[in-house]
Amino acid sequence: MIQNSFFFLSLFVASICSAPPGYIGSRESVQHPLVDQLVTIEPECKAAEQKSIRHALSDAYEIAEVAQHIQKTDPAFSNYFVKGDKKFVPAMFESFLSGGGSHKKFPITCVHASSPENHKFCLGGNLAFVEADKDGVEKIFLCPQFFSNPAPPPGYGTTALTLSSKKFTAQGWCTPPPHILGHYTSLGAHTILHEMTHITFIATHALNPPRLPYVHPP
Repeated sequence: MIQNSFFFLSLFVASICSAPPGYIGSRESVQHPLVDQLVTIEPECKAAEQKSIRHALSDAYEIAEVAQHIQKTDPAFSNYFVKGDKKFVPAMFESFLSGGGSHKKFPITCVHASSPENHKFCLGGNLAFVEADKDGVEKIFLCPQFFSNPAPPPGYGTTALTLSSKKFTAQGWCTPPPHILGHYTSLGAHTILHEMTHITFIATHALNPPRLPYVHPP
């Protein structure tokens, strides 16, 4: 259920479009503090790739920060989830934000053609995957398509947009109904959030609610 991360931005937009004016505008140019606190970007990623990853991670944590407060009575919840998910959905977002409840970091690395043992998992349009290394540490591997994916193969997502690609107005993210899901899924953050659900310590913590929500420092 929660791995259908194409719903995450819809949840975020439903919440943020009714937030106080300037909420995103005052923060979109600042990296979210959890990027450095909870993620290690490995040196296999080039400088330009690291910049894209940091932006996608910042977007992912912004989405999770809002979506952790979702209520079962919210349209964003009732449209995409069932009543039995009322504890699990916000718990997963909280787990993203708390490093599985223990502020544990996970690594992200980049796959290049020079690493054939991993590159094979990127064939066919895949954007990313999670694998454990020889020491048992799970990490997110980002495929070349993650960084150059404006026109993906049929059935695959794109990572072309960021939250700052559009304004939070009726002409941007906050379009009136009917909502088209494809308009909200063109984010690198979606790929990051989806892969985070595959990391064991994050998923395990989310299965054991209740807990206090993460609060962004002033």
